[in-house]
This record gives sequence, C-alpha cells and structure tokens, in this order.
Amino acid sequence: MSDLKTSTQGNFGGLIVAIAGAGISILLWIAKINPDSDVVRRLDLPPGSATGWSGLAIVAAICGGVALLFAIVRGLASKRGVTGLTVLVAIVALSFPAGIVLGAVAPQRPGPFGGS
Repeated sequence: MSDLKTSTQGNFGGLIVAIAGAGISILLWIAKINPDSDVVRRLDLPPGSATGWSGLAIVAAICGGVALLFAIVRGLASKRGVTGLTVLVAIVALSFPAGIVLGAVAPQRPGPFGGS
C-alpha cells in the first residue's frame, strides 16, 4: 500500500509542475497573439515578455522539461509506463519555448529552421 501511495504522490508532483509550466506557456501565447487582451492587462505583463526568452519563457521551459523528465523517469522506475497526462501537459508547457527556438515567436530573430 505504501508503494501505491508514493507512486500517486510522485505522479501528482510531476503533474503540478507541468500544469504550472503549461499555464505560463498559455499565458505567453495569449500575450503574443493578442497583446491587448484583458488577461494581459490584468496581469500587467512587462512589455516584450512574449517576444523571446523572457523570464516567464525560461520558467515555462524549465517546468515543462522537468515535468517531462520526471514523467519518463517515473515511468521507467515503476514499470507501469509513463503518465500520459503529465507528458501531454508538459508538451503544452514546452510549446512556447519551442516556438522561440523554431522562430515562430520572434520573427526578427529566426530560429534554426526559420528563413530570412
């Protein structure tokens, strides 16, 4: 019974980190797509927070990476497979940082696959 409780707590820990990163990434996408939105105004995001590697983008990348790594290691250790929900939410958390790397977020500085 103790093993089941520890496994459940470990899955929730990774999921919480993934949800934090996903929330930040979604907020940054909203700020990028619609900078005049009510959400951006209420949170009073600094100008330029959705144009590149801002502090929020770095936190989203760290949270997403840690959650993804945690889910994979947890799945390998428990031999029950990777927690699919944690991986899915971690991918959402990594979406904005991946957009920066690919050049979709900051077109003035294209990434390795961007043109011009």
